[in-house]
Amino acid sequence: MRTLNIYIPFSSILFMGLFIWGCGIFSDEEFDVPNEDLVAMIAVFDNPDENGVYPAKLVLADYYNPTDYKIVTDKPIRAIEPVFSRDKTRILFGDVNSGIEDAGPQLTLYDVENENIQLLGIWGGIVTWNFEDSGIYFSNHPAVRILFYRFSNQTVDVIKYGDEYAVALKGQDTLIVFSHTVAETGQQFGFYFMDLEGNYLSRIDNPYLGFNSSKAYNPNWNDELGLFVYAEIDSTVSGSKISVTNLDGSYYETYTSGEYIDDHPAWGPEGKTILFDRRSVNPNLNDKHVMLLDLQTGEVNEYVQPEAIGGAIRLLYPDY
Repeated sequence: MRTLNIYIPFSSILFMGLFIWGCGIFSDEEFDVPNEDLVAMIAVFDNPDENGVYPAKLVLADYYNPTDYKIVTDKPIRAIEPVFSRDKTRILFGDVNSGIEDAGPQLTLYDVENENIQLLGIWGGIVTWNFEDSGIYFSNHPAVRILFYRFSNQTVDVIKYGDEYAVALKGQDTLIVFSHTVAETGQQFGFYFMDLEGNYLSRIDNPYLGFNSSKAYNPNWNDELGLFVYAEIDSTVSGSKISVTNLDGSYYETYTSGEYIDDHPAWGPEGKTILFDRRSVNPNLNDKHVMLLDLQTGEVNEYVQPEAIGGAIRLLYPDY
């Protein structure tokens, strides 16, 4: 190895066909990076449309040399959070341009090896791949519930109809969810374990993952390390911090100061680094960068300058 994730009736969802949407655009003809070394990001470019929306595209880059990259989408999108499958052969992201009001962006699948893009005919966000990569857990609005989409027959099942969403998979058969469903849990908002049939198992009693004096946003779970990385907000900072904790809170470390809005963290290779996006508390238009945190040294550096990715003006939503 080299060094250096309006309510739509299900009848409408199930009859939406898959179709090919585009193919990749290469920064050069020699982009040939092993899947295990890929980083996905959203790059935003200049020249807004008539509605003032700046075009964005899905980008793949070499983790170890991010100036070696490929622009995946061949038309502008308004994309959110690309999430690799567990085997890194596919990426899910949401396209706001084809979204539905109050339901969310349309979830879109990119096949890394075949370079095909498919609109899935489902709308929502907060994607978690299942253990076999045969489907995804997701949620939509305003009825925030946990849904499961199966790729083999394009069906959607309701896992939990309430006010919760899945944030990660622990092991093969346990979901980590965030729940507002006080009537069922008998406890305040928080993170819980749930089985794959939607039954609550137990609350995750970690004071750092609460929603009292501090709040945990966009947690990213590392199943091998047993650690969360997340964006932490508390009353002592004007922005948000990148923090790491385990399940019970016996381990906790904060790595950034909170003077910026640091968000959307993702684990890097072997859990030794963390990628995240950063903007100022009072940002200008182009103030959005992807940063790289070295967990051993605590050093934070800009991962790659936006303009190095096809002349982009900002980068966000990294995933590895």
